[in-house]
Amino acid sequence: MTSHVTRATAMLVAAASLSAGLSAPAMADETATPAMADNGTTQPAPSKPRETLQKAVEQAGKVDRTRNWKDQDALTTFVSALTTAQAKLADQTTADADLTAAETALTAAQERLVKAGTVEQDARAQKLPELEAYTGDNAKYYPHAIGELNKSITNLKDATDDKMGDQTIESEIGKLDDLIASLKKDNTAFNRLTAAKKAADKELGRNLSYKDSDVKQTLQKAVNDVDATLLNDADQTLATNQKRDSTAETIERALGNMKDKGDETVAYRNALKAAQDKQKIQQKDGKAYTSESYKPLDDLLKADFNADDADRDALSERTEKLNQAVEGLIVASWSIDGKTLSNADGTLTATLDRKTAALEHPTLTGSDGSTVSLTDTAEPFTQENDQLGVGHIAHTLSGTTADAAKTAIRVTYDVASGTETTVTLDDGSKTGAAGKFTRNEDGSWTANLTGALGKDLDATAAASTTFRLSDGTTLDGTLGDAVTTTPNGTTLLTRTLTADGKDSHGTPVKAVATLSYTYDPRISLTLTHKSGTAENSQTVAVDGLTADMDVNTLGSVYSAGVQERGLTGDQWELNVKHGANVSNPTIAVTTSGEGSRILVATIRYQRLDADGHTLVNDSKIVRVNVPFAAAPKVIGNDKAALAGIKVNGQDIPGFSADKVDYTITAGKDERVKVSPVARDGQTVVAGDSRQTAFTTVQTWTVSKDGESRTYTVTLVRDHTEKTADEKFTPAEPAGQVSKAENPSDDNTALESVGYMLDGAYHKSDSDEFTIPEGGILSWSSYAGQVVQPTVERDHGMTFRYELGVLSKDGTKYATRVLTVTYLTADTHRAELTGIKVDRRDVAGFDPKTMEYDVRVDNPERYVVTPSFDKMTGMSLTVHKTASQAVIKVTSADGLTQATYTLDVSKATLADTGTGVGLGSLIFLLAAGAVGSLLSRRRGTAEM
Repeated sequence: MTSHVTRATAMLVAAASLSAGLSAPAMADETATPAMADNGTTQPAPSKPRETLQKAVEQAGKVDRTRNWKDQDALTTFVSALTTAQAKLADQTTADADLTAAETALTAAQERLVKAGTVEQDARAQKLPELEAYTGDNAKYYPHAIGELNKSITNLKDATDDKMGDQTIESEIGKLDDLIASLKKDNTAFNRLTAAKKAADKELGRNLSYKDSDVKQTLQKAVNDVDATLLNDADQTLATNQKRDSTAETIERALGNMKDKGDETVAYRNALKAAQDKQKIQQKDGKAYTSESYKPLDDLLKADFNADDADRDALSERTEKLNQAVEGLIVASWSIDGKTLSNADGTLTATLDRKTAALEHPTLTGSDGSTVSLTDTAEPFTQENDQLGVGHIAHTLSGTTADAAKTAIRVTYDVASGTETTVTLDDGSKTGAAGKFTRNEDGSWTANLTGALGKDLDATAAASTTFRLSDGTTLDGTLGDAVTTTPNGTTLLTRTLTADGKDSHGTPVKAVATLSYTYDPRISLTLTHKSGTAENSQTVAVDGLTADMDVNTLGSVYSAGVQERGLTGDQWELNVKHGANVSNPTIAVTTSGEGSRILVATIRYQRLDADGHTLVNDSKIVRVNVPFAAAPKVIGNDKAALAGIKVNGQDIPGFSADKVDYTITAGKDERVKVSPVARDGQTVVAGDSRQTAFTTVQTWTVSKDGESRTYTVTLVRDHTEKTADEKFTPAEPAGQVSKAENPSDDNTALESVGYMLDGAYHKSDSDEFTIPEGGILSWSSYAGQVVQPTVERDHGMTFRYELGVLSKDGTKYATRVLTVTYLTADTHRAELTGIKVDRRDVAGFDPKTMEYDVRVDNPERYVVTPSFDKMTGMSLTVHKTASQAVIKVTSADGLTQATYTLDVSKATLADTGTGVGLGSLIFLLAAGAVGSLLSRRRGTAEM
């Protein structure tokens, strides 16, 4: 019974201790044997009540009676019960019932004491709920003190149920007042609310005005709605803190909607920014504004001013001062187009450099970077001295500075204006330099130019009497009387056209044109011939034909002397030099017996009527006969006399064994095959051949028993078509008038000669020169001179010009002779277009490749057929041996040559059926090619 009670008591004490957060006091081992006095004698075993009491006493002995127990009466009772129990145990005679009663009293006293606990434990039980109210969701409002609080709670909960634990509790509780005060001070919700309300009260107290009055009313309502309890820090509950937070957020939102939006604040901020911008500009180099005007602004910006606290009146006053200081700034300097303006009598002035165009947006720039748009006023055009139509327009820029000074602005500059004004006759005549004006001492301008007379077959009529200036102005001129002179077989008619007026700018101008017409009926018919190898043509005299004959008195038939037989193969031409009133004649060439040529010229011309100025169209036909000597007979070397010559299978006309020179004729495209007929034992070898556009000359050497003869056959083809050099007619020469002063009125010397190409004049330092393709003979004469050119073909592409020059005063006349060679792509070309050897194309032929290796079946008998463009006027010759053939090609102008060399060798079996290199020549005139055949016994030529 006693044991059961003791255990129950201990459990109750432990439970009470645990409920208070304390550990139950340690209990004595219930099974331990009570200590007995050792008197050296055997003692009887203690009774169960005694053992139970003994354990209760041992357990009670563990209670620290020095602790600050809350129930002091219970402590007194406990001490008394313990003393009684100890006395009972000491008395071995104490009855078990008394032992049990003592144990029961002691256990009850101890349970009462422990259950009441110590003062410190009771204080902990009271404080823990208060402290834990700051934790959990409420902890976020105490970001700085919550850590210390959690540490204190942990220390209280972990304090042991002993005197040391009581001391820990006492220490922690001693800190709680300061900790709780710190928590309240750290309350972010409370602090946020009080700060928001304070800021709102402050903002409302500034009495600012707002464009949107609702924002101010919203803030006032938010402040009015603050519950007074929220401003008392006694309440630190989660609900209150949450309400503080939401209320503060409402005030802050309303305050934010008002922040810096007051009318006075906005005006101040704008004024301050404008002032600070000016300050930054000035601080760069200190030269943006004058120091006197900048000082008031600088003083304002240096003075202290709290715009966030200032009320309505203070902000307005400060704003006004800032604006006045900014408006009072004076820009230190102004510039435009790189020039700084100077102040002259209160006006900013400058003169700019001359321009090529007016300033598009004239703007004045201040030293502070500010700009002023200026008004541009243009004056009328001012003519300058060098070129008519070229001058300037004076411009004046005006305005007023935008700073406090409001200074007037005047900037001047000139703009170059106009291009040179030239003059032409309204008939479209080219004037070149002749259309330029020269300034006179009185400020007027004069231009001298030349033009042509002649209109509708009236030599003294002018196509137009109107001058047209390049600026669009026209001047009506007056014609002077016609003056007639007769230089060198021509009739020169001149009239002066004069006009006075003003150009588009009102400048006085005068245009003087010397108009002329040269009636030139002169014609020179020159008979020439040229072989395939000759670089220049040879001239043959014709009875009755002289240079510069009057076409009006030209006869109808003329004959040259009998020509050498060997010239029948040459190219014969009738070259014509004619004046302006004679058209380029049509020349036809036919043949007669023995190869004689008949050159027929159809000439159209104009004759001058008896009135001296009316032109009449007319024409005539002139024939020039060219006979050749009969072929001489050969005496001796009879063994080398041919049996005959076949032409296309028929006997050649007039064959004789002793006649070795023959001339045959054919149509333009007729194919001709010439074959020598050899006698037994004769060897016939084809010799060199030569060819021009319409003639082919082929020779054969016949030999037997040491005797030999050479036979020549010349083929002449009828033709009216001209080769490129024959067809070429130079463009009409075009002179120009120099701007240089004429040395004298009777001067007949030209300033220069040359040619025009692509609109540019090219001066020549010599009277013999070449003109590129497209070029036109030209010259530069002096004002008042009249130049009349005449031309004749010298040979090929070379022409002889006579420039007749009449002096300005008409008292002197002189001629200047020019020799000009015209270059064209066709007449300067010398090349083959192809080669066949034994009727097969040369492999890999290229016109620019000059040498080939060829293989033929029989080097003693092979045919070479080169092709070339005969209508270019080029010619060629062929020289052949058994090992080599050489083709020499010469251009029509004689300036270009090309030589093709063929190295010939016998073909092997492997070469059979393959292409060959360049070899012997066959001239196929009808196909625009030539051919030649080399044979030991017989030669056949296709011509």
